[in-house]
Amino acid sequence: MTPRVLALLAQHGARATFFLVGREAEKNPGLVREILAAGHAIGNHTHTHPSAFFWAYLPSAAAREIDRGAEALAAAGGETPQFFRGPVGWHPPLHYPVLRRRGLQPVGWTARGLDSISRDPRRVAGRLLRQLRPGAIFMLHPECRSRRGGNTGLAALAILLGEIDRAGYRCVLPGPDQLA
Repeated sequence: MTPRVLALLAQHGARATFFLVGREAEKNPGLVREILAAGHAIGNHTHTHPSAFFWAYLPSAAAREIDRGAEALAAAGGETPQFFRGPVGWHPPLHYPVLRRRGLQPVGWTARGLDSISRDPRRVAGRLLRQLRPGAIFMLHPECRSRRGGNTGLAALAILLGEIDRAGYRCVLPGPDQLA
C-alpha cells in the first residue's frame, strides 16, 4: 500500500510524516528508503507498538522501546527520526525526559480520521476536514485494514488531499519550532 500512498501524495505535491513501527521497518527497509527518497519524513512510533500499556511504561521501559524503534528506523533509512508519536497518541509526561534526551519532539494530531474503525471514507475525511486550517495535523492509517474490513484510509486520503487542494492549502513537513 505504501507505493499507492506515495503516488497519491506526489499527485497532490503533498509532504507527510510517516510514523513507523520499528519492527515493521526491519521487515520492509526498502519502503522506509522509498518514503525518504520521495521527500517525506519518518517518525518513531516505537519498536513494537505496545498500544495497551505504553502509557504506563516506566521511563526505562519506554526508553528501550523508543531506542529499539529508532535503531530500526535508522538502519532501514539511514536517518534518525526527529519526531515521536506514541501508540494511540500517548505522550505521558513521565516519558518527556526520555524523549528530550534523545532529541525527539512528541507529535500529536489536530484531527483523527478513525479510519481503522470506519468503512466510510467520506465520514473519515469529514472528521478530518472539520479541523482544516493552517498548522493542522491529520492522523490516518492508510495502510491498515479497518477492523470492519476494507481499507478506508487510502480512499479518505484521496478525498482529504483533494479538499486541501481546493481550499488552497499545502501539506508540508513540520519543523521543530512549529511543534513546540
